[in-house]
Amino acid sequence: MIGSIENYKPGTDFNSYLERMEQFYKVNDVQAEKKVSLFLTLIGPDGYETLRNLIAPKKPSETEYEKLVEILREHYVEKRSVIAERYQFYKCIQKESQSLNEYILELKVKAASCNFGEFLNQALRDKFVCGIRNEQIIRQLLIEKETLTFEKAIKIASNYENAEQGVHNMQSNSSATVGRKTLTCFVCKKVGHIAIKCKFNNNTASRRPRNFTYQSKVNNMEHTQDEDKEKILPA
Repeated sequence: MIGSIENYKPGTDFNSYLERMEQFYKVNDVQAEKKVSLFLTLIGPDGYETLRNLIAPKKPSETEYEKLVEILREHYVEKRSVIAERYQFYKCIQKESQSLNEYILELKVKAASCNFGEFLNQALRDKFVCGIRNEQIIRQLLIEKETLTFEKAIKIASNYENAEQGVHNMQSNSSATVGRKTLTCFVCKKVGHIAIKCKFNNNTASRRPRNFTYQSKVNNMEHTQDEDKEKILPA
């Protein structure tokens, strides 16, 4: 056998499990007369016990494959209202923190249970245009003169979003560069870096402003003069 498939776990998507089972049959070229035996083996103890109870007193091995699948599908797959499913689909809008690809995937998942049939791609296209957050993208899609398919709408939106992100990155880099050019070092007084990055910043003295020594001398002279005045003036 090529590949493998795990036992079915009740509560998971049974239709998805059946789709994988069919691919397993196909890749291994399983003949119709062997499908029942292989299905009963692979589905696992929970699925087999459920089948036994649903078709008793008849045995699962005595039932046709298509009938076994139908019985289990009716048991495991919850019957949903198409109106309710479509309501959830049409109210779905792109969340603030949701990327474009994540929103597209959510729409496809919700549409799967809406029974749109041949109208599926049109429904996805319409909801996509109405549900995305970026108003600039919506304008681009609304002025599209050629026939707008769901796939083309996705391509236009993705290209616009990528271009917008590219411009944003360029502006950010430009602002960062300009910010670095306006920095002034208080050690060497040159523009383009700060003191901690200055090559002249080797010792404590070099980190002081250039007028530090002069200002210190002035302060000392003033302090000495004040002391002399106190000695001359009577108490």
